[in-house]
Amino acid sequence: MFSSLFDLGFQRNANQAAGFYIVYVVLLALACGVLGGIYGMILSANPSLPLGDLSPSEAGLRTGATLAIIFCFVLSSVIVAKKKQLSVTTMLIVLASTGMAVLLGALGGVGPIAYLTMLSDRSHQRSH
Repeated sequence: MFSSLFDLGFQRNANQAAGFYIVYVVLLALACGVLGGIYGMILSANPSLPLGDLSPSEAGLRTGATLAIIFCFVLSSVIVAKKKQLSVTTMLIVLASTGMAVLLGALGGVGPIAYLTMLSDRSHQRSH
């Protein structure tokens, strides 16, 4: 279930994709939470920085959410490129991942990415 988690070109079965989803949601939540928290602390230490109507903690939360969106877009794009699966369908899945990350955060954004990991690698298929 948790094999080859960091090999983005690896073709997973459904159980392995579920393991990928669990691990990447946790890693993404931790990374974005820590980075957003650090950013919020930096803003708290520098009250002269312009934040508009946001408090430093709100700015940190928004930063973490923005990082999750960027991460989902980049990770899904890297998987599509590694598997040489560039098509309209896979690009729609990349956009779905990004859109779901906007609406639901990592919980939503990593779902389509886990599906992408189940696709075969076209570089190993022979063309006739």
